[in-house]
Amino acid sequence: MESSYERLPDNVTADTSTFGWSLRRLHHTASFVHTRLGNLPAATGAQDQALGLYPASLPRERAKIQLHRAECLVRTGNVADGIGHATAVLEGLPDTHRTMMVFDLATSVLDGIPAGERDRTTVRDYQELLAQPTPSSGDALN
Repeated sequence: MESSYERLPDNVTADTSTFGWSLRRLHHTASFVHTRLGNLPAATGAQDQALGLYPASLPRERAKIQLHRAECLVRTGNVADGIGHATAVLEGLPDTHRTMMVFDLATSVLDGIPAGERDRTTVRDYQELLAQPTPSSGDALN
C-alpha cells in the first residue's frame, strides 16, 4: 500500500483537498477498510498513524478515526470501552461536525455488538444518543 503511495506525484500527495491523496487520507482509508474487514491490529496501526497526522483543527476527521477505534474495541469484546469511547467522541464533537457520515460511523459501532450484549444500559443510552436529531445540515459525505 505505501509503496504505491510513494510512487504518486508530489502534487497529488501534497494536496489535502478532495482531489489529492495525502498521507493522512491514505491512513484514514486504511483505518476504515481494516476496521470493516475485521483486521483489527492493522486497523489500530492505521488509526494511530491517521490520528498523528490529523491536527486538532480537523475535529470531524479525528472523530471518524476515533469511531473506527470504538468499533474495533466492540469487535474485540470490549463493549463497555467501545461504547464509552464512541459516546465521548460524539458528545465532544461540536454540532456543526455531527454530519450524517459521522452518525453512520457511530451506528457502525452498534453493528459490532453481539446480540447478547445489546441489553446493556450503556448500549441503550448510546442508541438514544444516536436517535437525537443532531446531524449537521453540512455535507452528508463528510
